[in-house]
Amino acid sequence: MIQPKSVGDGPAGTSDMRFRTLFEQAPFSVQLLAADGRTLQVNKAWEALWQITDADGVKEYVLAEYNILSDPQLETKGVTKFLRRAFAGESVTIPPIVYDPAEMGKPGRARWVVAHAHPVKDEAGQVREVLLIHEDVTEHIRSENALRASEMRIKQLANTIPQLAWMAEPDGSIHWYNDRWYEYTGATPAEMGGWGWQSVHDPAWLPRVVELWKRSLASGEPFQMTFPLRGKDGRFRPFFTLVAPLKDAEGKVLQWFGTNTDVSPLREAEEDRHKTEERLRLATDAGSIGIWEWDLVQDKVVWSDRVYQLHGLAPGQFGGRAEDFSALVHPDDLEALWQKIQAAIKESDGFSSEFRAVLPDGSLKWLSTWARVHRNQSGLADRLVGATISIDAYKKAQAALQESDRRKDEFLAMLAHELRNPLAPIITAAHLLNLPGHDEKRIRQASEIIARQAKHMTELVDDLLDVSRVTRGLVQLKKETLDLKSAISSAIEQVRPLMEARRHTLQTWMDDEQVFVRGDRTRLTQVIVNLLNNAGKFTPEGGEIALRVEVRNARVRISVRDNGIGIDASFIPHVFELFTQGARTTDRAQGGLGIGLALVKSIAALHDGQVEVHSDGLGTGSTFTFTLPVAEEGAVEASPQGNDIPLSAIPPVRVMIVDDNLDAALSLAGLLETGGHHVTVKEDASSALSESVRNPPQVFILDIGLPVMDGYELARRLREQSGCARAVLIALTGYGQPHDRALSRAAGFDHHLVKPLDIQELAGILSRVT
Repeated sequence: MIQPKSVGDGPAGTSDMRFRTLFEQAPFSVQLLAADGRTLQVNKAWEALWQITDADGVKEYVLAEYNILSDPQLETKGVTKFLRRAFAGESVTIPPIVYDPAEMGKPGRARWVVAHAHPVKDEAGQVREVLLIHEDVTEHIRSENALRASEMRIKQLANTIPQLAWMAEPDGSIHWYNDRWYEYTGATPAEMGGWGWQSVHDPAWLPRVVELWKRSLASGEPFQMTFPLRGKDGRFRPFFTLVAPLKDAEGKVLQWFGTNTDVSPLREAEEDRHKTEERLRLATDAGSIGIWEWDLVQDKVVWSDRVYQLHGLAPGQFGGRAEDFSALVHPDDLEALWQKIQAAIKESDGFSSEFRAVLPDGSLKWLSTWARVHRNQSGLADRLVGATISIDAYKKAQAALQESDRRKDEFLAMLAHELRNPLAPIITAAHLLNLPGHDEKRIRQASEIIARQAKHMTELVDDLLDVSRVTRGLVQLKKETLDLKSAISSAIEQVRPLMEARRHTLQTWMDDEQVFVRGDRTRLTQVIVNLLNNAGKFTPEGGEIALRVEVRNARVRISVRDNGIGIDASFIPHVFELFTQGARTTDRAQGGLGIGLALVKSIAALHDGQVEVHSDGLGTGSTFTFTLPVAEEGAVEASPQGNDIPLSAIPPVRVMIVDDNLDAALSLAGLLETGGHHVTVKEDASSALSESVRNPPQVFILDIGLPVMDGYELARRLREQSGCARAVLIALTGYGQPHDRALSRAAGFDHHLVKPLDIQELAGILSRVT
């Protein structure tokens, strides 16, 4: 056997002995190689590693004949190239190779061996020997293979779960993501390598995530957290993240495994629940809904604060038993309520009921309650859960609506009565005119009756339209600075016939000084007329009526007092409501539609004024007071005076009347013809257009509601004809609102007259026709 050269310090014998001892007892396989590749010496650990015994002759062969650099198997396994580097003077580690005893016909299992080759050099730096140390890494390799297999299985499983999953190195750099991660983020593996995961985190949350991650890496402990991750749609969604370390038997972290679970559906469900609860709370608060529960077994009733409020009680004032609740219900409603409750407990799922609650101050409030019956496993009712709301306002509104319906019915009956009154004499007068003979006195009387009653009907219709305009704020006031006394004088003059007919005494008290106000002369006169008319109608014949005007604190006060039938105290709050009148006899001696005082109140408000009423009761008379601001003294405009113009005094005019109501057209034509005017009557637009081409008139009086082609279109067609371009077009219609007048102007009409026709207004127009 070739002996190794001396190694170490001291005498050669001593060194050799020490070297042999260390060499032989080394716990790892050592093989000393000569510079030419031959084996110089091996130790016991080498023999154990390669499973060599003294009897098999292998050791002698290796030490005598074997050259490691010329071993074809080592060449094939790529070991020789590492050995050559060691023999060239470089320390190298040879990658693991498999040693399988079966290849040499020996028993035993295969082993993985790693070799470390270290050159031993002389003083000149020449390689004298190479020390080859072998390491059995079989268990390590098997552990790594097992770990890789486990990792592969984990990855395969991670690709089947709905969560985003990933694996990281012990230092925290992520080296693998499952498919779900890429599907959600839309990122590529290159973008997500290492610490690239930070790119999909919410910047506001990222510092907290990184800090927690670093703490976990340092401690080797798992962590969990919920934070937002950005998806490929750009939206951030909350994810619950759980990260845990994978450790070996010694507790060393081999890698990290994490999952991210999308909790946005849970968050949304939670938000929806909170929203639902909030909506329920808002609904119960807004609807003043109280919740209650009755434990039927223990006879214990629990109320929410809202139920206490509905009953006018402070929390805790309710006793909490069924009989305590009974004391809070109006006796007339209690039996019906209990019948519904008992019926529900016995045979149904719930009940609802309306009842009057008796409040602590003795007043009543309408409440509505409904409940659901809960039953135990035996089917027996064990509790009621219900809600209660106030329907007091609804009940009052219902009563008001019924009262409104009653007043509407009374008004319709009143209106029918008031319209029939003038219709009766008109029809009678029409029959008188049809009698044979030409009694001028009879004809004159009949004409006066028809004109007078028609005027009365017109006034009724005008009042209805007027109150509609005023109460809806559609009336336009023509305000001016005027002397109020002039309006009062005009009003007194208008009511004088009523006062004289009922033999009333009208007394007036006014200061000598003028009283200036800012307002609409016609409307202010209308207020005073209505107050005086009201006093005259509701005062028995021969009564006394007083009108007083006085100025106090920059306001003028106009009071109308009578000694008439008076007003019941319960009716005073409704005096100024529309279509409201006091009790009447069937003869309706007072007449009217019950709209005069409603007009008074509305017109007073439009003038920054107010109206009040006082009466000590039925039979004591009443006093109405109208006040409005006094204006500074200034220029007072004179009231325009109208002059009647007889139709016969107007130079003859050629007129065409177009109206599908032939009676109305012929009657108007006859009236104009008696004044000497030339009139043509047509019932439709087509014949009117044809006739206007042949004989263009100077004036057209057109009904708006014509068949086929209405009056607006007819006016536009007439304006297109050269012969009618300068004719006077008069619209005659039953509609007189500002919108209607604007439409007629746009169509080309010069004037807009409202039915029934004011003859004097028409006469004024015809007098200006040249």
